[in-house]
Amino acid sequence: KLPRRVIGHRALALCNHQRTNFKTPNQPYSKKFGYPLIITVRGLNRHKILFEFRQRLTANPENEFLTALSGVHKIALFRLLVLFQH
Repeated sequence: KLPRRVIGHRALALCNHQRTNFKTPNQPYSKKFGYPLIITVRGLNRHKILFEFRQRLTANPENEFLTALSGVHKIALFRLLVLFQH
């Protein structure tokens, strides 16, 4: 099995420069909220994901926690669906 980071990066086909663009907004996000950005990337392109990074960095902690929790639920659902398809 591939590590989750590898799967995510492969899905987005990120080059080194693009990875830096994704890590940079995550640092202030992690500092502000205390956890890394959790986002369901299915159906989003790189531009939409970066837009989400920027938008969510402006959120208040309570709303952002609920958004992140919803993302965890979506990611878990997608992974369960994959498991049951095999």
